[in-house]
Amino acid sequence: GRHLEDDSEPLAQAEAVQIDLGRGLTFRIGGRIDRIDKVGPASFEILDYKTGGFWRKDWAGVFNGGRRLQHALYGLAAVELLRRRYKNPKVVAGVYYFPTRRGRREHLRIKAPGQKAIASVLADLRAVILAGTFVHASSKDACKFCDYSTACDQSLEGRAEQKLEDAKLQ
Repeated sequence: GRHLEDDSEPLAQAEAVQIDLGRGLTFRIGGRIDRIDKVGPASFEILDYKTGGFWRKDWAGVFNGGRRLQHALYGLAAVELLRRRYKNPKVVAGVYYFPTRRGRREHLRIKAPGQKAIASVLADLRAVILAGTFVHASSKDACKFCDYSTACDQSLEGRAEQKLEDAKLQ
């Protein structure tokens, strides 16, 4: 990433932010938060701009089965960064904004999940990775923009649906 030599972005840093959620879940997160809006004395919303289209059914739920983590992870990182300027900062929501014509200028606000909920989702994902239990998506649409789709045999969708019955995946 680009290193800022001035104070135009006082919360920016080149190093990843370390997050400790307990339960043996410590990780480092790096990236670029598009915007942090102050909505109260020490309350904030994380805003992320999306350039694609918006389909409301694709945005149901808080984590979308572990596929939507950006607002939660950026919220945790933002709290760590905001502690430089605020005594007890709190991220209250993540907002996804689709400013393009394809996105119809939709706003989607997701209330910030608690640390226990985030830790639970991340613990489940870690367990799946450690067990080597990788299941193909059961829908071609889920793989539409995947960088690794050429490594998968798309005909495995039917087998993926069958694997969803596997008790280890519950």
